[in-house]
Amino acid sequence: MPAIKIVRLRRQAAQLAEHFSQPEVFIRKLEDLFEFYGSRSHRSGQVGAPPLTLPAYNVPDPVIRRILLELEEHAEAEPEKALALADALWEQATLEFRLLAANLLGKIPAAKHNRIIKRLKSWNEKNQEEILLETLATEGTARLRAEASEDFIHHVEIWLSKKKLNPRKLGLRALLAQLTDTSFQNLPLVYRLLEISIQDAPKELRPYLLDLIQPLAQRSPLETAYFLRQSLATSSNPIIPWLIRRSLKSFPDDVKENLRGAIKR
Repeated sequence: MPAIKIVRLRRQAAQLAEHFSQPEVFIRKLEDLFEFYGSRSHRSGQVGAPPLTLPAYNVPDPVIRRILLELEEHAEAEPEKALALADALWEQATLEFRLLAANLLGKIPAAKHNRIIKRLKSWNEKNQEEILLETLATEGTARLRAEASEDFIHHVEIWLSKKKLNPRKLGLRALLAQLTDTSFQNLPLVYRLLEISIQDAPKELRPYLLDLIQPLAQRSPLETAYFLRQSLATSSNPIIPWLIRRSLKSFPDDVKENLRGAIKR
């Protein structure tokens, strides 16, 4: 893998973006670029995450970021062509192609929100990669959250109400992306949506729920503690005391003691 030279990378990414409206050509040129910067050695995925099931070029992150930067203006000006390119990228069963597709969705104006949602839903259905789930839920929803928040929340609620794990995981990760936006203040909405999943949540959703409870506890400890106590009172799901125990460190000392008492009763 050659060292990244910024001037060369900018030139390569700009030349690639010239084929924005020609998905087949773009894919061929992108494959050459990934071969140039990649390393086909084993990539295990994120620390603590399951091993990847998709093959990967192991392209450095700055390469992906530079390509996206070159595509952003095109996606703004020609959203239909951006959707077509995103589709072509996702069809390639390789990690970096799909990462680029998921990121590109988040660059498309939210006026195309129905088309964006459709892809988020269908791409996530059979996805097994945690890194792609994370990217779809965060980067892929970026403009939806900023420009079509009501429609975004409506679909998060739909995903959380499903029985299958993949849409529920997507909903929880997308809700976390909304919560970690410092400009977002509607915490009652988060509690309402969280309640949809927590009552019957299977053990596979534990880390996703915990990742939501912890920032909620930091932003509003009393309200979050009340939510957890109410959930404990209305459900026998063992995930709730587990969540309380694992999230205690995120609460002030007085609230910790209150929650400890609740799970001992």
